[in-house]
Amino acid sequence: MNQQNEARGELHLEAREALRPSALHQLWRLESGALRLDSWSDGAPPTFVRLMLPGDLVGVEALAGAAPHIQVAALTASMLVPVALPEGKSLTRMWMDAVSQAHHRARDMASMRTGPTDKRVRRLLQALSEGHSPGADEVMDCTLPSLNDMARILNLAPETVCRALSNLRQSNVLRDVSPKPSKFSRLYNRSHNLSQSLVMAAS
Repeated sequence: MNQQNEARGELHLEAREALRPSALHQLWRLESGALRLDSWSDGAPPTFVRLMLPGDLVGVEALAGAAPHIQVAALTASMLVPVALPEGKSLTRMWMDAVSQAHHRARDMASMRTGPTDKRVRRLLQALSEGHSPGADEVMDCTLPSLNDMARILNLAPETVCRALSNLRQSNVLRDVSPKPSKFSRLYNRSHNLSQSLVMAAS
């Protein structure tokens, strides 16, 4: 269930929780976490469209009249804050920024769905760590979505994603924060450290 902080207007979503349809008629900004935008037509299953990452506006498509055909769901625990629609030139500027933002995400998605598997996975992890500055040991925080979600985003089989993550862990590029070993099927939505070398390797 979507939880809203009445005092601040914040909306909190648990991993894999969908944003309720009524909330899509409000414009939001994603403060933390990661969301997925899906689209569907009558009689067809939902199709993944793009990632939404911190700083992105949420609800633009609904305000443009596409609300009945979209669904927004959390890939990881996420927090959104409401955005008031400005007027005049400020509104034009906001829509221009939203279009530029969507283009940027679409370009990123194209790079994540083509090319060698290891680079596709690295690009996704790099995107999920967006907004986290490297620490003194040049690592960044990264929370993994479920394997199925990652597979749909990357257009790969879950088993293929699992093998790629295993290779990253073996090379010490991806490190589970918890000292206890875990099966990959249970690694999603847990915090990980991501080596900054990943950024260079993904480019």
